[in-house]
Amino acid sequence: MQQFKAELAFQIESTLGESPMWHPEQQKLYWVDIEKMELHNFHPATKDHSMVPTKKRIGSVVPANNGNLILALQGEIAEMDLSTYATKKLIDIEPGLPMNRCNDAKCDKQGRLWVGTMDMDCKPGKGSLYCIDATLKITAALQNLTISNGMGWSLTGDKMYFIDSAEHCVKCFDFNIDHPKLSNQKVVVKSRTDKELPDGMCIDSEGMLWVAFWGGARVGRYNPQTGEQLAHIEVPALNVTSCCFGGIDLKTLYITTAREGLSEQKLFKYPLSGSLFSSTVEAGGSVVGYFKR
Repeated sequence: MQQFKAELAFQIESTLGESPMWHPEQQKLYWVDIEKMELHNFHPATKDHSMVPTKKRIGSVVPANNGNLILALQGEIAEMDLSTYATKKLIDIEPGLPMNRCNDAKCDKQGRLWVGTMDMDCKPGKGSLYCIDATLKITAALQNLTISNGMGWSLTGDKMYFIDSAEHCVKCFDFNIDHPKLSNQKVVVKSRTDKELPDGMCIDSEGMLWVAFWGGARVGRYNPQTGEQLAHIEVPALNVTSCCFGGIDLKTLYITTAREGLSEQKLFKYPLSGSLFSSTVEAGGSVVGYFKR
């Protein structure tokens, strides 16, 4: 098994750093701090960093094909104009569940937005996974979830991988390209212990899964066909939240972390918790999916 160590890319004390997204046109990394209601971006070449506050908790960010950003917020999906940072609501999400918020979100090859929700107190069964198309039609794909989290698609596009962190595993579904329907679920990766939770996830150019583990201080690379762990990245932060590929060659894995839930003793042991990390790996990633507007 390959062994890597994550290096500090940008030091910051994010409460709940999440949802890293590499923007290929801008050569910037975006990520969010859910609890501080902040959208961050970082340009690795210049080390420039900036932050835009959001009015609601922001679970994730994806690019749109019109040059804007799509924000998955508490109770809504919104669009941000990057020239002015003006934000407008596109559609409500679960208006009857005010204690729910959006969590991870990604776009498939058809330009549809997939976004998961969860109760802010992590109450079991309160979350769902939705698919939103270009007309803003919203369809529930999975329900009765607890912590809807990482997702991604196989290279052939006929499989979707998904994480409900409370279940301590990564699941695989048959994916219908024409319709937002998931079927034939099976478990492909399991947590090593009950103390770590699979969180965010991305897929590399070889179709392998890179999974961030909350409470595990690590990212693991897995073969979804066999469940075998192929690589291990040691991260100097206990609560590792998500990862994505970036850089010109898409061979830099960027990793977000959180300070939330850590005692003073844990913060003393992991003082860089909340920061952004990176690791150069052999297998590259793929270009991020854009929401079709």
